[in-house]
Amino acid sequence: LKPERTTSFDAGIEQSFGGRRVVLDLTYFYNRFHDLIVTLGPTQQGLSVWQSANLANSRAQGLEFSYAVRPIRSLRISGNYTFDPTDLLSLDGGPGQAPPSFQVGQPLIRRPENSAAYDIAWTWRRVTVDTAGFFRSSVLDVEPNYGASAGLFTNPGYARADAGVEVGLTREVAIYGRLRNFTGSRYEEVYGYPSERRNFITGLKFNWGGKR
Repeated sequence: LKPERTTSFDAGIEQSFGGRRVVLDLTYFYNRFHDLIVTLGPTQQGLSVWQSANLANSRAQGLEFSYAVRPIRSLRISGNYTFDPTDLLSLDGGPGQAPPSFQVGQPLIRRPENSAAYDIAWTWRRVTVDTAGFFRSSVLDVEPNYGASAGLFTNPGYARADAGVEVGLTREVAIYGRLRNFTGSRYEEVYGYPSERRNFITGLKFNWGGKR
């Protein structure tokens, strides 16, 4: 077997306003994956003398937009959105043929077409309050026990949000608490493995020799 190969490029533009109080960034990206390793099915044995070979191909391309806004010194707002359509392509030497259990033109496993995130933080003296969230559209996934041979499934999209507070006790020590998934969303990042519902963590941060 040979190493898998990737051909990729991206191009973007960044624009700032108001002395960089607002920064916008837009990027186009393209990725073409070649020589992916695949185990051939019974009807595909004629494509190679080996059962496993470098014959699979796929493609991912899209746009990524990000922003960062600081209307006042104590408030920071940032986020991003990604549009990433993907395609499973034909096997080398087998037009219209895909790896076993898949079809040409299907999206790649666990690659959402749409995803977005945000983060908002407000700081007053030694106190920082923030909230962050993430959204992901539905993805194609495999049966968790036996893989693609046991079937392909749609893992629904989801949105989750966190909130937290951090208090600096001294310049070197801070205490923090964070409520994760405070809306109690039910979701599975990987199909078959439910994520935690509403949960809380707390702890201490220590910093020496630098800015916290």
